[in-house]
Amino acid sequence: MARELAMFLEPIDVLPEPGLDAGDPRLAEMVSLAERDQYGAAADLAEEVTREGVHDVRALSFLLYQAFREGGLARVDLLFEVIVTSLGPNFEAFGPARRRAEHFNKRLSWLFDTMARALEYHQKHGTPEWGALREGLDPGALERVLQAGQRVAEALSADPYASAGQAFGRLMSFLRAHAEALAKAPAPGAVPAGGQPAPTSKEDGPSPSAPALASAGEDAAMPTPAGGAPQRRVEFMASHPLLELLAKLQAFEALVERGEMGKAAIVADDVQQLIEGFDPRLYFPEIFVRFSALLSDHIGLLSEHLEERDSVAWKARRQFYLVDLEGFVRG
Repeated sequence: MARELAMFLEPIDVLPEPGLDAGDPRLAEMVSLAERDQYGAAADLAEEVTREGVHDVRALSFLLYQAFREGGLARVDLLFEVIVTSLGPNFEAFGPARRRAEHFNKRLSWLFDTMARALEYHQKHGTPEWGALREGLDPGALERVLQAGQRVAEALSADPYASAGQAFGRLMSFLRAHAEALAKAPAPGAVPAGGQPAPTSKEDGPSPSAPALASAGEDAAMPTPAGGAPQRRVEFMASHPLLELLAKLQAFEALVERGEMGKAAIVADDVQQLIEGFDPRLYFPEIFVRFSALLSDHIGLLSEHLEERDSVAWKARRQFYLVDLEGFVRG
């Protein structure tokens, strides 16, 4: 269900002592529920507190996170507007009154960091939650999210919100990369270069709202290099780390062309470290989704055979596999 957030956009009356009482057990219960990943129950308690006319940024943070989980990226603009209003005209209405800005900084830092980590995890592993979080998301909706994000960044520019601003930067980096990916994705039904229609089945092709496609056409034939086997273009969703790597490569090229070698050296060192520790699962997670699922489903039976790795039969079959993959599969 979608959480009701519009009430936080309206002016809130300022009470003499806003926020939850220090001895209110509901605060500790919300924290405990969130620590056990029971965010829905924590948000229910936060809504109960709000209905009583009590506004507390600690409760608000749990409610906003659950609103993100239930509403997905398409409703994050509303979540951002609530934050802008809470940091602005409604700031004095939220408790705790003592060290109010410090509490806002801490709770918003938690909120943004938890959102960013959730998005990165679900995109990397291609989970069902990743599809749910992107439901209803189109370039227009994402543009509204980014515009609202600019207003949040302005509200967080004050010194007391340094940690929240840093966490928000991580979240916005993900959202901007996803916006770029979405903008580059071909329109539904588009025919890529080469005249072959884009895949339409759920198994073979990405959904219209999927992130960027890494090539123009799935399995499209490429020119055969001299003395080599024919190449193929493979179509897949670009992950956030891959988009970041591409941006760094472009930055390196631009800096070298401008002669700014000091800056270029910093980028080059970072890229070299990424190459040395390259993990294809991080950069191309979609490729490994099916493999990982099958491996997990059949690990018991596979383990019996994996124990034979030192046997002569295993080594012979592996030799065949390395020199003739197609023959190995057929035989």
